[in-house]
Amino acid sequence: MKRFGIPILIGILLTVPSFVLAGMGGGACHCSTPIRILFPYVSMLGIHADWGFLGFLLFGLQFPIYAIIVAIARGATWKARFLLFLFALHGLAIWVAFRISE
Repeated sequence: MKRFGIPILIGILLTVPSFVLAGMGGGACHCSTPIRILFPYVSMLGIHADWGFLGFLLFGLQFPIYAIIVAIARGATWKARFLLFLFALHGLAIWVAFRISE
């Protein structure tokens, strides 16, 4: 648990400002683009749908799970590879979220 405490905290600290930025950005453009970019997995459920418990889990756990995945890797090279994989996965999720909501 000690090994994952800091990554979970970092993930939570990334979630809160990302949620605020998505809300402010959505309010500024009157659109759902910022939420699709920052939280694509929730967007895949449907922006206007009733998300329920799964939606709240996806909102709250996305960045902590990313941080844990990077923390699992041993060595700087593997951490960089996992981080690159997560960027690609997140980019793919953004693409799917935009395709679904068209």
